[in-house]
Amino acid sequence: MRKRDASTSAKRKSAEKLTKGFRGIFFFLFGMSGIINILALTGAFYMLQIYDRALTSGSVSTLVAISVLALGLYCFQGDVRHHPLPNSCSRRRTPR
Repeated sequence: MRKRDASTSAKRKSAEKLTKGFRGIFFFLFGMSGIINILALTGAFYMLQIYDRALTSGSVSTLVAISVLALGLYCFQGDVRHHPLPNSCSRRRTPR
């Protein structure tokens, strides 16, 4: 029984050593994935807010503010998609 515990502990430590350098990259990818998924919902959120707030209240300023926000989010989404990785990340993948 103790041999299994020792081997499991050794495997866990070696796995922790292996992934230690990649934790920052994992968090970066997780964060960017979340941001991109939320940005993909911009159109749905826009229509929801228009029908829920702007049309019921009849407020033109609310309509303009929501439209400007949605347009800004679409521009940000386009920028994120056209510039996926910083140069420091892409340098690691190039062969030497």
